[in-house]
Amino acid sequence: MVKLFRLSHLCIAIGLSAFSFCVVAQQANPATTKATAEPVTPKLPYQPFENMFELPAGVLQALALETKQKELLDKAHIARRQLWSAMRKARQDEYAALTKALDKDVFDPKEVISLRKKIRAAADKRMDDVQGVWMDFWETLNPGQRKTLVAYMKQQHVQNANLSKVRAAKDAEERAARAAQEKAANPPAMAK
Repeated sequence: MVKLFRLSHLCIAIGLSAFSFCVVAQQANPATTKATAEPVTPKLPYQPFENMFELPAGVLQALALETKQKELLDKAHIARRQLWSAMRKARQDEYAALTKALDKDVFDPKEVISLRKKIRAAADKRMDDVQGVWMDFWETLNPGQRKTLVAYMKQQHVQNANLSKVRAAKDAEERAARAAQEKAANPPAMAK
């Protein structure tokens, strides 16, 4: 249960950090007909949530994007999903490499540190590339569209802060409960 919570917390953290780098992507409108349907952004394998990285329909309507803007938003959306998928694979590869290193008769922490540095450097490059795609989209927005998007981002920022406070309080309660259980299980020895 703890590992599942940590993994989901990590996925949420990655999603939120990716969101904070810039804006998020377009949500397909199911009401469009085949004749007027726009290309649908492909879903990646292992995507934990159906609407991951997508703006709500109301925000998209308020933005009233032009065709070129929609194309750039789609590119940014795809880049964000590919980033998420690549980051997930990198974490799996890092875990496998650490497992392999720990299974060796002679464990060398320098190898692990070197591997983590390489993984972080690759992740930073991928993030920079995705941010560049988002900046291309941002540059096409007019001041009204930017204001709408920033208002949405501000709202999400406040919600994420509140969620973080709730999680921190819950974590503190769980730590206190574990400490109380440990103390009850191991009472202090009486001094003579």
